[in-house]
Amino acid sequence: MSEVMTYAGLCPGCERALILTVDAPDRRESVAEDVAEIIRASLVLRHITVEEARGIPFGCRCPKAHADGQVPLFAEETAP
Repeated sequence: MSEVMTYAGLCPGCERALILTVDAPDRRESVAEDVAEIIRASLVLRHITVEEARGIPFGCRCPKAHADGQVPLFAEETAP
């Protein structure tokens, strides 16, 4: 059995995760939309195992990457 993979959108400044999406055949359209969002947001795109993704801290507060407002803080924007 092969490992479950995920796409991760990482902050280019601190490499903390901002978007994670499991790469599953039954989610192709949703995964494609998520990967496109990662690219549009100028995040670092990685295709890694779910186990590797679990080890990446989530939610960036990196002032270097976000000072100009070009890289969104998704965790912050979607918080209630």
